[in-house]
Amino acid sequence: MFYFFIVQLLNIFIRICFPFEVKGLENIENIDGDFILCSNHLSNVDPLFFIVINFKIHRQKIYFLAKKSIFKNFFINCILDNMGAIPIDRRGVNNEKSLKRAENALRNKNSIGIFIEGTRSKTGKFLRPHSGAAFLAARTKSKVLPVCITPLHSHKVKIFRKTLISFGSPMLVLQDENPTIKEIKQVTVEIMRRIMDLRNLK
Repeated sequence: MFYFFIVQLLNIFIRICFPFEVKGLENIENIDGDFILCSNHLSNVDPLFFIVINFKIHRQKIYFLAKKSIFKNFFINCILDNMGAIPIDRRGVNNEKSLKRAENALRNKNSIGIFIEGTRSKTGKFLRPHSGAAFLAARTKSKVLPVCITPLHSHKVKIFRKTLISFGSPMLVLQDENPTIKEIKQVTVEIMRRIMDLRNLK
């Protein structure tokens, strides 16, 4: 009930303040259950786009890996926890518990949102990808849904300016639960390439 109420408020807020257009909607409509939504990252608003879109289509919560530092306030921590945010250390330190929680969510047929660059791009250019999405996809045999966020009038997501959300075709990646580091890196590069290609198709 709490999640449903918050999503309704977010839907009103995002559509008024941060209008968006969706391309490739059929790609998220035709995927269900455990999938990893993997996107570039430009602003603090980015997760809200996916929370609203995913709930409208699948009527379920999408869990997000979010930087650990935003969970310090008790009140904010409670809200984020109820909204499905999973704290992660961007330095890669002591993340076993968080990754296990994300893995369990996928095994329970939920979806996970991951910003593959690990941090926001201030220039709009793509940053070096991190391997968390490829690792979780291999561990759970979940499909990866590449997504690209593209502001249409700037390199930043801005209030009252339209943003394009482009969904690509789902990817079924590694089927080995214990892939090599080389294989993880190769899949990570391929996911990033798919995201970059979506911007070129705008």
